[in-house]
Amino acid sequence: MSAVVTFSVNEMLCGLPVDAVREVLPMVALRPLPQQTPPLVGLLTLRGELIPVIALRAWLGWADRRPTVLTRILVVDGASEGRIALVVDEVHDVVSTEGWRPSPVPPERLGGPIGYLSQLLQRDGVTIALLDLTRLVALSQATIAATPER
Repeated sequence: MSAVVTFSVNEMLCGLPVDAVREVLPMVALRPLPQQTPPLVGLLTLRGELIPVIALRAWLGWADRRPTVLTRILVVDGASEGRIALVVDEVHDVVSTEGWRPSPVPPERLGGPIGYLSQLLQRDGVTIALLDLTRLVALSQATIAATPER
């Protein structure tokens, strides 16, 4: 991984590999699903494809908030696992990982929202929490499968 897309969720600086992020979109109206429950917030229609949308705040156990002008949807490819979209508070930049020190997520922080992290990147007192894309996509598929149909 040579670069990451950085974004904020509840003031936590997060990242995903740049090659996994297909698009960054402003918040748009989503197609609701019958009896959907957080973190699933609906479906995004993108060039004829229906993509499940997950509110990352809810998924990570934080309180929901109304979208702002900075709220974005990241359309992400999970390789063979499929494509999902993630609602994030704000997208910042594409950052080269050169010069950043990778470190494992401390075992005591693997529960709860931290369980969705693959590793930490640190430099000059700044930490980027890299999300575990495989887990996120697998969990989104399980969430969709568990959503009752009308």
